[in-house]
Amino acid sequence: MDDADILSLPDGLDPVQAAAIGNSGVAAFMPLVEAAGMKSGETVLILGATGAVGQLAVQIASVRGAGRVIGVGRDRAALERLKSLGADAVVELRADDGGAELAGRLRAASGAVDVVLDGLYGMPLEAALQVCAPRARVVNIGHSASPTATLPAGLLRGKQLTVIGFAGLHTPLTEKQPALTWLWAAIGAGTLHVNVRTVTLEGLPAAWRGQAGSPHAKYVVLPRQPNESEK
Repeated sequence: MDDADILSLPDGLDPVQAAAIGNSGVAAFMPLVEAAGMKSGETVLILGATGAVGQLAVQIASVRGAGRVIGVGRDRAALERLKSLGADAVVELRADDGGAELAGRLRAASGAVDVVLDGLYGMPLEAALQVCAPRARVVNIGHSASPTATLPAGLLRGKQLTVIGFAGLHTPLTEKQPALTWLWAAIGAGTLHVNVRTVTLEGLPAAWRGQAGSPHAKYVVLPRQPNESEK
C-alpha cells in the first residue's frame, strides 16, 4: 500500500470509533464545511438525517455553529433521537407526500434554508429547493429516494443556487485528511457520537443483511470480539 493511502490515528483514540466515523464523517463534514462552506448562524437542512452520515451531519452542523439544524427522514423514532444530537426540528417523510405538501412542512420547520445536505434526491430534494434562501448551497451525496430529480431553471437562476455533487469514493485520502483530523479530535473529545455495532468476520453476512435494513448505526468488522479486559 502506498504511503499516501495511510493515515496514523491520534494516540489514545479508540480505533473502532475512528473506523466507524471515517467514511460517514467525511461524507458529512466535507460537503457541509468544505463544499458548501457552512457559516455560523446559517440554517442547515439535512435530507436523510437518520442514517449514519445524517446523524453525524446533524452533530457537525450544530457543533460548528449552525443557527438552526433540521433533520428529514422516514423513521419517526430515529428522527426524535436527532433532537438529542443537535437537531432543532425534524420533518418526517410520509409515503403519501407530494412535493408541495412536503415543501410546506419543511418551510414551517426551517424557514429559509442556507445549506442543504441531500442524501435522498428525487422529490425530497425538489421540495427542499423550494425553501432555499437566495444563494443557498445544495450538496448531493446520495439518491436513496430516486436517481432523478427535476431542477426548474427559473428556480435555479432566480435563487442563484449552487448545486454540488460529492463522492467520497472519488476523493483522495490526502484531501480527506483535514476532515479526518477534525473528526478524530471531535470524537476523542466526546464532541461527536457515533452508534457502533461490532461484528466478527463470521458475522459479516448477518451484518450485511442488518445494514440493508437501515439500522441507523455503523458496523465495524473485527477479527474477534474483545473481551472485557481489552475494552
